[in-house]
Amino acid sequence: MTEQINVPQAVTMDDVSLTPAAMRVMQAELALGATLATLAQPSILAARLDTRLEDRRQRRREYEQEWVECYQRYNSIYPADIMARIHPKKSKLWVGMTALKVNSAHSAIMDFLRSGGEDTLPWSIDPMKIPENTILPEGLDINGVRDVIQGRVDAMAVEVENQFDDCDFEEELDMAVLELCITGSMGMVGPLTIPDDKEYWEMDLFNGNRMQEVPAAQKFKPTTKFVSIFNLYLDMEAPNV
Repeated sequence: MTEQINVPQAVTMDDVSLTPAAMRVMQAELALGATLATLAQPSILAARLDTRLEDRRQRRREYEQEWVECYQRYNSIYPADIMARIHPKKSKLWVGMTALKVNSAHSAIMDFLRSGGEDTLPWSIDPMKIPENTILPEGLDINGVRDVIQGRVDAMAVEVENQFDDCDFEEELDMAVLELCITGSMGMVGPLTIPDDKEYWEMDLFNGNRMQEVPAAQKFKPTTKFVSIFNLYLDMEAPNV
């Protein structure tokens, strides 16, 4: 069964090469141009920014059109120029081989990332190694220190895993990997800092051992999100990733 993805409409009837992002950039350019036209002597800085914006928009459009075509093939949609050449009485059947291959690659990558099990994330935390000849203060045993370090590492791993669960990391990664398989590119942003609205409870030993919510100061936690490449604007002058 072919999986369909709802993506923003990236082509219009007027211009198949313009995406919504490109349209917004163009509208911003027109508004900027109208503002500059009202000035007696537009500043050199504003003119330079306008020139660079136009240059980046033109260079990005090539990538956007390629991404649009990738999504069209994945969703079994003929490009407008091909549809125009198909005779009205001829079959328009599209064999969804692209979606089949994309979904297979997507499943294989996610299975690899979960190679340790369904609930295993592709990361681990290892404790600091303490050499045998390490000189410790009197009363400390090297094995005891290692046990303490390992205990703290295990506690940190649990906290990190809980934070990943709170931000639906695996679901966000799943969407990013799917777009990677469709277009060849993917994007995730993070870590972002957001308020932690988790409720904390403790046992009241002096009131029948009942659990009660603990009023705590505002806390924060990290999160990470999948961001479509259509909404990512990278430095077009960067020589590499």
